[in-house]
Amino acid sequence: MMSITVGTLTAQDFDFWACPPQYAGQSLHIYNWTTYIAEDTISNFEALCNVTVIYDTHSDDDEMVEALRQGNTQGYDLVFPETTSAYLLRGENLLHPLNFANIPNFANIDDVFKDRSFDPGNAYTVLYLWGSVGVGYRKSAVPAPITSWNDVFQADARVAWINDDRLMLGAALNMLGLDPNTSSVADLDKAAAYLVANGRNVTLPFLHNKNTIFLSMHLLQHRKPIREALERRMYHQSWVSALREIQFRL
Repeated sequence: MMSITVGTLTAQDFDFWACPPQYAGQSLHIYNWTTYIAEDTISNFEALCNVTVIYDTHSDDDEMVEALRQGNTQGYDLVFPETTSAYLLRGENLLHPLNFANIPNFANIDDVFKDRSFDPGNAYTVLYLWGSVGVGYRKSAVPAPITSWNDVFQADARVAWINDDRLMLGAALNMLGLDPNTSSVADLDKAAAYLVANGRNVTLPFLHNKNTIFLSMHLLQHRKPIREALERRMYHQSWVSALREIQFRL
């Protein structure tokens, strides 16, 4: 967890936007992933609005969800869940409805990013970021080009998997010719077994911004612990329900 201190700029340094004066003197408590904003975003906002921002970060979505489930004792005003977590938080009544009178710039968001299945009508969320996932590799360690997921699973190298249940399960389901949106526990079981069988090149855990390694070599070498970890994270009924509701394609 980290905090960003107040910057030294003043509102006169900016001419592109004016903060509503009624917010002056207040504070805003934010809980977000690491590396998701520029280094001067907080200080600039504080200067523009004459407010204090308390900015905490987390390493994965589970940490944020658990903080809200425990009663949001930190008093977070704004959180940044991924789509699946947003669905779960909405279902558990842990989010306040949005007042779009306070969000006029919502009109500038492309319609493709509105009214998504995890939050119909954008009652609780506004999409902030979206992206795709790629594979980065060192050519000296992996001479042949990586052109498929199979190349990742079969690479004779030290490999790290992204800490994303849906992505890694979805990749395994695709490799097995199954629907990556499945809510079938039997299919998820096959995908989990595929990851176990094809994760022998995964190295020890490391941290990289918000993305930690998904499974360590220790877990991969001990099938009972890995099975229990997969069951805790992936086979929970809420997670299965989320898989049923939120469609995605790799």
